[in-house]
Amino acid sequence: MSAKPETPEIWIRQKAEELGFGLVGFAKVAPSRTIGIYQDWLRQGYAGAMEYLERHAELKEDPRHLLPEAQTLIALGMHYQTVDPDLVQSDNPALGRVRVGG
Repeated sequence: MSAKPETPEIWIRQKAEELGFGLVGFAKVAPSRTIGIYQDWLRQGYAGAMEYLERHAELKEDPRHLLPEAQTLIALGMHYQTVDPDLVQSDNPALGRVRVGG
């Protein structure tokens, strides 16, 4: 039996690495400090045909609009130049599918 990680953050970092993510970040949930820039961008029509960006704009103001109990945001990043194509085109629902390239 393996030892339990010291903290949830350590466990998440280990699991993300196992799944092939090269970047893991954590941030305290708080209202956006730059939502005005996003709202201006929408008003100027830069979203084009991507109506969902405007439809969900309120959720971007504060993640707690979607998940009131949220305390920490977790961001994951995967390098596009992965040497393991199975990590990119995975049928693993825990990882999902990522399209790479043009």
